[in-house]
Amino acid sequence: MSDRNHPECGFPCRAAVQPQSGPGAGPRMHRRCCGRGGCAIAGAMTAKVLFLSDSRPGHYHQSEGAIRALKRLVPVTVERVQVKSPGWLRGHRQRQLVSLMSFSPALALRLAHGLDLAAIARPDIIVSAGAETMAANALLARHFAARNIFIGSLREMAEDRFSAVLAIYPSQAVRANHILTLKPPPFEPDDLPAPQRPKGTDLAGLTAALFVGGPSGSHSWGAADWERLETLVRETGRAGLSWTLTNSRRTPHAASDMLQRLAAEEPSVAGFVDIRAAGAGSAHRLFAADILAVTEDSATMLMEAVAARRPVVALVPERRTATRDDEAIDALEGARRLVRLPLAEADGARFGDAVLAGEPLAENPLDALAEKLRPVLGL
Repeated sequence: MSDRNHPECGFPCRAAVQPQSGPGAGPRMHRRCCGRGGCAIAGAMTAKVLFLSDSRPGHYHQSEGAIRALKRLVPVTVERVQVKSPGWLRGHRQRQLVSLMSFSPALALRLAHGLDLAAIARPDIIVSAGAETMAANALLARHFAARNIFIGSLREMAEDRFSAVLAIYPSQAVRANHILTLKPPPFEPDDLPAPQRPKGTDLAGLTAALFVGGPSGSHSWGAADWERLETLVRETGRAGLSWTLTNSRRTPHAASDMLQRLAAEEPSVAGFVDIRAAGAGSAHRLFAADILAVTEDSATMLMEAVAARRPVVALVPERRTATRDDEAIDALEGARRLVRLPLAEADGARFGDAVLAGEPLAENPLDALAEKLRPVLGL
């Protein structure tokens, strides 16, 4: 039978099972939609999403963002499953597991991840982010014949194991099944209030949020960098800019203590969201500020800031080396979605110039992502 859109669910269906008749009659699952999965029909079509989560907020928040994009295309129900990946399952071993155990995904999932497939409802779409979920995503998609979305770099995994791979690097856009996008944000951009725009480089009366990361493999933070960051907040605050500050899991305790002290001492600092006490995700409300300043060591926080459709300033410590994320950040800077400002050169005037130089996104990135996913998922 040739592919055609089923009149009730809208999916291209090859073999639709007719509704039952008699006692207990009701709509049934349509098998092999697009040859990959099923769709439950209950008046309006609802897609069953299996959300695979690891223990890292930076990963599972991206999956939550991707699911928000899916909701623009179709109503969804979501089942969340925690995936624990053994230490030996890295790199080429994930590819080998998926290739060698493709004849029995259920066995591979039980052995490698401890997953009992009998306890998982058949999904239409599988979503996950992060290397620890990659093999499980591919195996579950094969077992259930479901469409699947992975957020991140595939490394050695074959592209054809996934319906869509959400990538941040422009060089990956040419690869099969890859979609170039921002990392999906952990909030709904449309829920944020419209920001006030600066009048020239005068930032008085505006609000700003500072998202602080910390030392990483590519970025070193010395005492001078932290002092310059503190000085920048104090100087711009005394010129009329109102700040709210937050840290991250990578922020050294001494730096977090400095931010806490700054919030207590500086009248221009409205508050400090300390994730050491408040927990991951507690600072999402800060994206409502008029201006977002983010330390350059965190590509994820930078992309979340860009998704908020406000001026974004990336603050760069003195010592940093090249990193893979530079490709993505360079592209955003080239489009003026963010402006880099070395902390060694940062003062009130240059910060104002950086804010004015940016061109925030106009379109909601989740709307754009949904439209890119529509043909891939047949929605």
